[in-house]
Amino acid sequence: MASIYSRNGILWIAYKTPLGKRVLKSLKLKDDREGWSQAKIYKTRLESDLITDPAGVVQRTSNTDLTISVLFERFKSEEGRNKAPNTIKFYDLAVRKVISHIGDASIKAITKKDMFDLRDKMLAVSGDQGTAIYLRHFKALLNWAVNGLEIIQRNPLKGVDFKPKDRPVLIFKEEEVAKVLSACEPKLRDQCTFLLMTGFRLQESCDLEWKDIDLDSKIICHDNQKGKRLSAYPIQDDLFAFLANLPRTYSPRVFGYSKKNAVDHQFLKVLRKVGLVPKKGDPRGDADYSVHTLKKTYVSRLIKNPNLSSSVVHFLSHHKDMATTNKYYSWFDVDSIREVLNESAEALAKIKKKTDRRGAKLRLVKQQ
Repeated sequence: MASIYSRNGILWIAYKTPLGKRVLKSLKLKDDREGWSQAKIYKTRLESDLITDPAGVVQRTSNTDLTISVLFERFKSEEGRNKAPNTIKFYDLAVRKVISHIGDASIKAITKKDMFDLRDKMLAVSGDQGTAIYLRHFKALLNWAVNGLEIIQRNPLKGVDFKPKDRPVLIFKEEEVAKVLSACEPKLRDQCTFLLMTGFRLQESCDLEWKDIDLDSKIICHDNQKGKRLSAYPIQDDLFAFLANLPRTYSPRVFGYSKKNAVDHQFLKVLRKVGLVPKKGDPRGDADYSVHTLKKTYVSRLIKNPNLSSSVVHFLSHHKDMATTNKYYSWFDVDSIREVLNESAEALAKIKKKTDRRGAKLRLVKQQ
């Protein structure tokens, strides 16, 4: 039997092999509730999944080259007990999607080029969101093959961007916003309108309570999900009127939906209803529109406002760093930027013309 103990705030595990060899190992976990929970999981795995070789050194069962499907079955048997059922379903879906594109290939035979090709194929069928979900779980599975089974030395998905960097940010057009909001039922419409007016993240709006809103000072204080920090949002006049007229039916919460998954599901139904997302079973797959597109649309409106500097846009966008905000500037309002450049060129031409005239006058004076 293995035993766990703490030394200088770090958890260690001690155990004996069947041949009597004592092994002492640092788990590199802190001596707190979460650390003990993970240590107990490790202890259970150690006692049930490890065997002893003739030399008396405890190690995992020997691993040969595995195919994707065999690797997943092994993963479910050894790690499934530590995963939620829904998580295993996502892994299963991701594996089936990958196999449908590249076949049940050998893990050792998969190259980074194969993964880039896989990403491009999945983007064409499943869109950005679906591709990110599938490849994120498949990457975790390959990480387990690297660190857990040590079948391969490097994850071929490492360094593969799930979304191409040169793709523009997708936003709603103004007519699409009106169409979507009109198709929402009242409870969903209120929450989506708030997201569009403030740029809050979906879970932030689900967690928002009336005590976080100070209508007298016109400030909303909320927990920013990115960076785990407290953020303050100024309430403008139209938002003030919206909040003041909002019924307090769901008090202490502001909105009717407290779980983001419920909003995602209902909003997807609305998008399918208005034709922005293909219906279920459509071979085109899902489009990249989602509730988060409301936030992107909000940021695009801020950028189009000539009175707002980039630092103000960054503050109102609730982004963790300026780099996230800057990527929007590279795509939005290209026509306006072109007009500014044209106006600048015209202004420079006028200045040059005036300068040429003054130069001509000076030359004429000198000749006289």
